[in-house]
Amino acid sequence: MVDELEERLSAAYVAVTRADLARLVADLPPRHTARPAMAPAPEQPVLGVDRSPGLVALLTVVTLGLYLIYWWYTVNREMRDFARTVQPTHPLAGASPVASTLAMTLGTLIIVPVFVTAHSTARRVGEAMSLSGLPPHDRPSPLLYTLAYTIGGLLIVPQLLYAPLLQGHLNRAWQQVRAAQEPGAGDWLASAAAA
Repeated sequence: MVDELEERLSAAYVAVTRADLARLVADLPPRHTARPAMAPAPEQPVLGVDRSPGLVALLTVVTLGLYLIYWWYTVNREMRDFARTVQPTHPLAGASPVASTLAMTLGTLIIVPVFVTAHSTARRVGEAMSLSGLPPHDRPSPLLYTLAYTIGGLLIVPQLLYAPLLQGHLNRAWQQVRAAQEPGAGDWLASAAAA
């Protein structure tokens, strides 16, 4: 087998015309053509859970902030998973919920990462709302939410202002997608991709 391969390679190197090359492969079995792959069925988007903004605030207080850590990771993961099923090339599809959660928890020791993740999570909520098909004026302002987080931090209650408001925006995004998926709603995925 190795000798035959070496002979064919040597002949290929000295070949001058295509006919010389055609003789080298004439005795090989015909090439099998693969059947065309079927296009995958469009995936249903992975949607987040509708949570009561008031309950988010209450659980944050009752658990002394531990629920907020869970909430932070969960909503960042839900937004990432939603983007991956709707528009896999969108920057939100590559977001890291672990990095956001670490910035929100351990980042408080350095101070700056907390404000960066507060800004970027509000921006991600806006991007999820955009992917859901909601108009731009409905999206939260990352700067406004970062200010709310900062002012709330000075009052020792940052998430009582921040998390419930963002949860309300996310609820609207998930409800928009559910409503658009109902029969007769049209192609919501095409309209979201065009936005």
